[in-house]
Amino acid sequence: MLSVDQQIARGALVCPTTGDRLVERNGRLTTQDGRHSYRIEGGVPILLAVRDVADETSDRPVEAAPGVAPRRLTKLQTAVDRLFNSAGDQRSEASLSAWRAFVSRIGHNDLCVSVGGGPSRAHPFFVNLNIEAADNVEVVADAHRLPYADRSVDAVHCEAVLEHLEEPQAAVCEMYRVLRPGGEVYSVTPFLQGYHGYPNHFFNPTLEGHRAYFSRQGFEIDSCGVCVGPSWMISSLIPEYLSMLVPVRGLRAIAVIAARALLLPVRFLDRAVNRSDRAHVLASTTYVHARKPD
Repeated sequence: MLSVDQQIARGALVCPTTGDRLVERNGRLTTQDGRHSYRIEGGVPILLAVRDVADETSDRPVEAAPGVAPRRLTKLQTAVDRLFNSAGDQRSEASLSAWRAFVSRIGHNDLCVSVGGGPSRAHPFFVNLNIEAADNVEVVADAHRLPYADRSVDAVHCEAVLEHLEEPQAAVCEMYRVLRPGGEVYSVTPFLQGYHGYPNHFFNPTLEGHRAYFSRQGFEIDSCGVCVGPSWMISSLIPEYLSMLVPVRGLRAIAVIAARALLLPVRFLDRAVNRSDRAHVLASTTYVHARKPD
C-alpha cells in the first residue's frame, strides 16, 4: 500500500477543487500557489472540496434501547447471529474468479484506491478512501470528486458504495478519469437488499444498470454477473421482514432468532443457484470487473 507521503511524492494527490498538485507545508496539504489548503488529522488528509460531512454517528451501529428483549434472548440472538454470519455470503465462483484476476495484477508499488473503503481493508495493497475518517482510512474525500490526478491510479475497488451516492454516474466518471489507461476497476453493488443508509441509500441497480454505469463511461467490461445470490438475499430479508411484522418486542426477538436459525442452511444453496443464468433476477449483489481502454 502506498503511503500518503508516497502519493504526494508521485504527484498523485491533487486539490479536489482545482486539480492542482498538492504539496505538504507546515503540516497541511496545499496547492503550489497556496490558494487552497487542507488539514491533516492523525496523518490522514481531509481532501473535501466542500465541507459537507454526514453526522459523525450516522455510520455507527444503532444500539438497542433498554428493554427491547430480555437479556437471555439478547445473548441467544448474539450467538445465533454469529452462527448465521459465519456462513459468509457464499459469493459466486464467477465473482471470486474476477476478484482473483483483479488483485493478481496489483503490485505493492501500484496505487489502488478503495473508494468507500474502511474500516476493514479488502486487500493489503488498497488505499482506503472514505467520506469520513474511520479506522484504516488513509484519505478522506468525496467519491464524486476524487483528489487524484488524471491517469494517476492503477486500480480502483468499490464495494457497497454506489448505492449511497446521490450521483453514482459522476463517481464512475471520476474513477475513469483517475485510472491510467489499462487500469482496472472491480465494483460490487446491491440489487435486492433492504434500505441501509450511511447516511443515505439512493439506488439499487439491476445487473444491467450496474454494468451500464461503467460501459456508458467508456470502460471495457471484462466480466459481470451475480456476486451474492438469491439464497443469501432470502435468508437476510425474511428476518428483517419479521422484525417489522411482529409487534411485541419479546416475540419479535424470538421470531428473528428462529428465522435466522432455520434459514442458515438456505445460504449454502447459492452454491447451486448462482450457476443459473437467471440468478441475477433475485441476486443480493452484482459485480462488474472492467478496464479503461489503453
